[in-house]
Amino acid sequence: MGEIFARTAPPLWTTRPFSRSADEVGGDFARSLASDRDRIAEFSRRRASDITLHTILFGLLCVVLRAARRRVAQSDLEDDAPSSLQVLDHPFSLALVLALLPTAWVYPEMPLLLGWLVFALALPALIVVAREYTEEGLRPILYALGIFLLIDLVRGVISPFPNLSRLVFVGEMTLVVGFVAWLLRPGRLATFAVEEQRVALRTATLAVARVALVVCFTAALLECLGFQRLARVLGEGMLRSAYAGLLLYASARALHGVSAFLLRRRPLRSLRMVASHRDQIETRVGRILTWLALALWFWSSLAAFALWQPFASLVSGTLGARLEVGELSLSLGDVLAFGVTVWLSFVVAGLTRFVLSEEVFPRVVLARGVPYAVSTLAGYVVLFLGFLVAVAAAGVDFSRFTILAGAFGVGIGFGLQNVVNNFVSGLILLFERPVQVGDTLQLGEMHGEVRRIGIRSSTVRTWEGADVVVPNADLISQQVTNWTLADRNRRIELPVGVAYGSDPRGVVEVLKRVAADTQGVLPYPAPQALFVGFGDSSLDFVLRIWTAEAERWAAVRSELALAVHEALGEAGFEIPFPQRDLHVRTLPTED
Repeated sequence: MGEIFARTAPPLWTTRPFSRSADEVGGDFARSLASDRDRIAEFSRRRASDITLHTILFGLLCVVLRAARRRVAQSDLEDDAPSSLQVLDHPFSLALVLALLPTAWVYPEMPLLLGWLVFALALPALIVVAREYTEEGLRPILYALGIFLLIDLVRGVISPFPNLSRLVFVGEMTLVVGFVAWLLRPGRLATFAVEEQRVALRTATLAVARVALVVCFTAALLECLGFQRLARVLGEGMLRSAYAGLLLYASARALHGVSAFLLRRRPLRSLRMVASHRDQIETRVGRILTWLALALWFWSSLAAFALWQPFASLVSGTLGARLEVGELSLSLGDVLAFGVTVWLSFVVAGLTRFVLSEEVFPRVVLARGVPYAVSTLAGYVVLFLGFLVAVAAAGVDFSRFTILAGAFGVGIGFGLQNVVNNFVSGLILLFERPVQVGDTLQLGEMHGEVRRIGIRSSTVRTWEGADVVVPNADLISQQVTNWTLADRNRRIELPVGVAYGSDPRGVVEVLKRVAADTQGVLPYPAPQALFVGFGDSSLDFVLRIWTAEAERWAAVRSELALAVHEALGEAGFEIPFPQRDLHVRTLPTED
């Protein structure tokens, strides 16, 4: 690392581009090109089959993506197509980006000059794809990267001539500084009109540009002073980081566009979960690709600045530092592995429940409550298995873990009885299903609908709009009235009083007719109108009906009462006020 900061060349102003004759320069140049040509030829012979398959893959991608573009143009997707599908407007560029994306991993031994040539050939396609998602004011960055890449190719060709290569490098850094200064001038920044969703990208791009201005200016100055290695690490590292950013950004946009198209075509389009949550899935895929591209760009940038090995050694040493307490030995890496595994377990459990509830259960006929119970239990099983995997990933010996589990069980027996009781009660609720999500409950003075049955507690939403958290043990041990356990039917009673002197049979007929004509009243069981007694001020009747709309039984009762009031008035029946007769007796007076 210390050699990077050493002066390895004389100051640039003391050298000449060519210190030898033209014939010697030409010979060196020819030998350098021949050497590069031989290495490329040897690589091509050794990986001929892989290169052939790669070429066939590119051809297939061209055919498939062009057909996809025609399908989008001919279907109704063109009207409401999201911005992610814009990349399909350039199928050949998209195919080239997708085909060349894994090149660095497939051909790690590719000659350097060939790698730069391949990247140069792919650069126009990268610019075309990235341009669709880049603000107009920032598009000159894409074109400038193309120019800088051509300069890098020239420097690679003239590498046998160190002094000339240094001049070209300083000129390239000067161009970068000038371009970034032009990009960042205040008058130009004020003219940017940025969409709200791209503000973060614009801000990050301009921040990186300011850093690039300082780094490239420093690199040019160091090259002039003779600190060649440090100058190349800074200048070439900045440019390679920019090239990697362009490649990964274009690749992420390309993959996002392909995924958006696949979500709108069979067989994915026929999936229920895709049809119901396509926009959310597309957004999640875009976020995953963005974070993956950022992670790869971070790694590429560290490698470009020759910082990957020091960074990896630092992280490895930090994660490998162990803390020993008695026979227990843990490291930060073990704790991190445990946490990441548990987090992945929650993600997989949520995905499992989502697939079951959205895709599997709607296609099969199950009793009410069974899908929720199976989905919840499947989530518990995934979490339990994930916890076991996390313990193993943390490097904990399972023989010792059983001892810890036994001690933990004793602690549960003393201090966590209520928690365990509620957890077991939750399992009973899931298996026995006396209470299910969506049921209407009456627990003491509380009335409401069950919204969730969790590990420790359940949530009931009252008719007043409050969410009440009820421990699962209360739903098992206390008396609970479930109005919708067997079905959604509910009986409603409406007491009615008419004035003395009214015809009771006529009142009964009116009540039955009104019940039959009211919306929400079930024809079976049939409505009942009963004469129940002689009140103090009225003849008392009760109208009993059944409704399948348990969640709005109060509204059905209100509509029924209004209809009864109107019908009795039209039939000439009087609903009396409470009456009380007072008899006044005069006591005899004493003489």
